[in-house]
Amino acid sequence: MVTLGSVLVTVTNPPAHVGDPPTVSTTLPFVVNTDPLKLSSVTPSTSVADGLDLALTLTGQRIKAGATVFFGAPSASGCGVEIETASSGVPSSTVLQAVVPGIRADVTGVHGTDLTLRGGAYCVQVVNPDGERSNNAAGDHHQPEADALQPVPERGRPG
Repeated sequence: MVTLGSVLVTVTNPPAHVGDPPTVSTTLPFVVNTDPLKLSSVTPSTSVADGLDLALTLTGQRIKAGATVFFGAPSASGCGVEIETASSGVPSSTVLQAVVPGIRADVTGVHGTDLTLRGGAYCVQVVNPDGERSNNAAGDHHQPEADALQPVPERGRPG
């Protein structure tokens, strides 16, 4: 039997002794999904560790309104820390925008996170409001390459 959606489930145990009534559990909903929440891509998949905000476009399936996004080093419990999501105005079950906050400085001090300042591998994960977690999508945050130094030509001495 394959029925998508919510199905009510009740468990009935046989009587413990002859003549006793069967034991019946509380009825609870059970959700059957053939397509789990899944991330298929994160754009960009590589970026420069420069400390600036990093806008991400996440593409997948079964992303629900109100989903949260986690970004950072991969761990046994998921990916890093929660980052802000941006609404495009039109809810989509396949595309979600998110922003990894960089470091901001103003007259009151330095704010933000160093998530976009550190280089190395990172992962992104989406969590729907019902707690369903996506797979981890991987990416790379690399240190900027130093510009090649060019020699300054010597000027002739005034004579």
